[in-house]
Amino acid sequence: MTADATTAHDNRAAQGRPVEGEAVQVAGAPAIPGLRFRRLRIPGDFEAIARIGNDGRIADGVDWIQSAGQVAAQMTPTGGFDPVADTVIAEVDGTCVAFVMTQWRLRDGMRTYTNDGAVLPAFRRRGLGRALLRHGESRARDIAAGHPDDLPKRHTNWGSDRETGLAALLEAEGYRPARWFFEMVRDPLDDLPEAPLPAGVELRPAAPAELARIMAADNEAFRDHWGHAEATSEDDARFLANPDLRPELWSVGWDGDEVAGSVLVSVPEEENEQLGRRRGWLDHVTVRRPWRGKGLASALMVASMRAMRHAGLTSAALGVDADSPTGAVRLYERLGFRTVDRSATWHKDMAPRSDATGDG
Repeated sequence: MTADATTAHDNRAAQGRPVEGEAVQVAGAPAIPGLRFRRLRIPGDFEAIARIGNDGRIADGVDWIQSAGQVAAQMTPTGGFDPVADTVIAEVDGTCVAFVMTQWRLRDGMRTYTNDGAVLPAFRRRGLGRALLRHGESRARDIAAGHPDDLPKRHTNWGSDRETGLAALLEAEGYRPARWFFEMVRDPLDDLPEAPLPAGVELRPAAPAELARIMAADNEAFRDHWGHAEATSEDDARFLANPDLRPELWSVGWDGDEVAGSVLVSVPEEENEQLGRRRGWLDHVTVRRPWRGKGLASALMVASMRAMRHAGLTSAALGVDADSPTGAVRLYERLGFRTVDRSATWHKDMAPRSDATGDG
């Protein structure tokens, strides 16, 4: 441990806050020889978290490879997430085999408490995932106890339809699907249609000095979408910390000094290498209300896909709300995208602390 890390460790301990790597008790844990639970180590556990999630998704047929750099961005602290206090690592004989991380947000007039996690395939179906989920729910209830009861409180989770084991666990634990989402792909990037910009709108590069304005416009455009959480500066910092972001491939439409809409692109190099493809992601496709219905989304998407093709990419992917209020699914289909996977957000009403079971 470096001198700086030792000082941070001692400071947290002196303040009574959770300390990196310290042991954690998880109620209902299975009797697996050598199994123990502890808190996150930063950045030492980032590679292991990526590996656990990747191995699980590959086993389920989900084409998503996460890099350690992406995990590092995901572990950026926010007002609703303390990576040390809110992440638990399961290890067997010193090898990380599972994890759970708990976060909370205000979404659509409710307080949502999410538990993301994964278990290595070799350790599935032994009760480890269930124990960690329940422990994460217990942590969520502890956090929620400090929040007012003026809004509904719900546990949430998310998973692909291909993750049948996760779906079975969530259903058994009282979760129900609340909303469906599609993953869509355009492959190849040939024969892109003509899509002119609306009158008065021009493309400009995503200059560093303009990133805050672009992110603010992106947040505004999503306010009428299901599950929206108002973005904070911490959220923007987490998004912009993604090492795979490619701002030179972004398309930002400006009407004078106003951001009318944008397409924000990332290129997951590690995923592409492992899966043998050259794919870019249209992470956010947004158009602010005054500029909707004028063809701006099509123009921005086509501009980004042309730039992606010029950069040597051969396919584009995006995620979309299956019931998007702006008709996004139909738009993407017209631009040549097809659905390749479906996922769901799952909800479960939070029981009062005194009535909850399975606390860890």
